[in-house]
Amino acid sequence: HFVWLRPLGSGSFSDVYAVQHKMRPAEYYAIKRSKREFRSRGERAEYLREVQLANSMPAHANVVEYHRAWQDASFFYVQMELCPGGTLGQLLLREGGALACVAGEARVWELVRHVARGLSHIHAHGVIHCDIKPDNILLSSDGVFKIGDLGQAAALKAWNEQEGDAKYLSRDLLESKPSTAADIFSFGMVLYEVRTAESLPGSGPRWDELRSGSVPPP
Repeated sequence: HFVWLRPLGSGSFSDVYAVQHKMRPAEYYAIKRSKREFRSRGERAEYLREVQLANSMPAHANVVEYHRAWQDASFFYVQMELCPGGTLGQLLLREGGALACVAGEARVWELVRHVARGLSHIHAHGVIHCDIKPDNILLSSDGVFKIGDLGQAAALKAWNEQEGDAKYLSRDLLESKPSTAADIFSFGMVLYEVRTAESLPGSGPRWDELRSGSVPPP
C-alpha cells in the first residue's frame, strides 16, 4: 500500500520511515517497524499496547495521530501522522544552540504551550508518557509541536515500571512512584536543555544536582 521514501529515525526496538500512499499519492505517513521479529505473545502485546493506548484517546492537535497497526511475517507495523519538521532533538542538533538563541523567545513559549496542552490531554485520559524528551517532540509542517512515540507510555493504573531516557527521567519513576508529575518533570528538563544548550547527563553528580531543587533558573 505504500512507497517507502526515507528513514526518519531509529530506536532500540523500532525503525521509523516516511512513506507515501500508493493509491492516494498526496498522502504521506510515518510507519514504525519493529527491528526484529517478535518471538512471543508477550512481545507482540508490548507493541499492541502502544496502539491501544493511542486509540483510547481522541485526537489532539499536540499529540501525533495514530492511524492503524498490522502484523506481517512476525514484524509489527504502526502507521502514524508524518511530522515533516522532524524532532526537537534534531532541530537543536542542527542549529547547535539553545532554541531561544536560534528561533527567539516567542518560539520557546510556543513549545511550552503546545507540549503542555498535549500532556494535559494525555493525562486527562489516564495515561502517562514516561519518555518525554526532545526526540519525542515532533514538528508538523506548519510548525506545531506534537508529542510522539507512546512506546513507553502506560495507563496510570497499569504502570509496569516503564522508564524512558535517564537524562530526562524523574526520581519518582526510578523509585516506582508513577504519576503525571513525572512527565512534567521530564518536560522541565527538556526546557532546561532548550534554554541552556547544556548536554544533560544520564547519571552522576550533575544528574543528582539537577534533581536537588537548588539549580538556579537558566
